[in-house]
Amino acid sequence: MARNKNIVNKVLGLISTYWKAFLLIPFVFLFLRFFKPKKFVGLSSDGATISDDESKRIATVLYSAMGSFGTDTEVIFNALKGITKANFSKVYNSFGLRYYNPIFGVDSDVLFGDKRDLWHWLNSELSFSEMEKLKQIAPLIFV
Repeated sequence: MARNKNIVNKVLGLISTYWKAFLLIPFVFLFLRFFKPKKFVGLSSDGATISDDESKRIATVLYSAMGSFGTDTEVIFNALKGITKANFSKVYNSFGLRYYNPIFGVDSDVLFGDKRDLWHWLNSELSFSEMEKLKQIAPLIFV
């Protein structure tokens, strides 16, 4: 019992000595979260045959299929079926970085998610066997 009191007294002593540092930690976290943006590096879409509007539409369809609880894999497969590497690059660029919550596997906000690209979303949302199926449906995006 005396030993427990001694440990508690040491912890309370540390807290009373370093309380300002303990208060500073959440502010540092929030500062880094809001003011250290992740840079997006787009892919070259030279040779793409789809329009900007079409690539944005496909990016939105993919986001809708993955952005909530449960992934609609058939929508993903249909959206990417037979797509060329250049066209996929254009869709990838249109998708950009979007907040992803790794715990729940859904879209998120700035506090609970990280900005991730389309490849991260696909790798996180699709199982190994689903990725293998995607390789069969759209083999050119993996080259």
